[in-house]
Amino acid sequence: LTLKQLSDDTWEADGGVLLEDLSEALGRPIEAEDCDTVNGIIFYTLGYLPKEETEVEVAGLQIVVKDVQNHQVKTAIIKVLPPPTEE
Repeated sequence: LTLKQLSDDTWEADGGVLLEDLSEALGRPIEAEDCDTVNGIIFYTLGYLPKEETEVEVAGLQIVVKDVQNHQVKTAIIKVLPPPTEE
């Protein structure tokens, strides 16, 4: 399973990458209930199997589905969103 850093705040990950490993690579916790993988958090958040280019924002991350195969997210681009600014 691949987790590759593309820039300071952007990563490419296989759908099967564990959220625990992603969290470690990002250096921040990822709050997600009932899911253990990148594929799981995308499916759980959306509630359906996404198509390529589907975007989802969850746990301070923007995830863009890059490739779907065999009813699973094969690869996704993950961008760390800046923390919300308080007015």
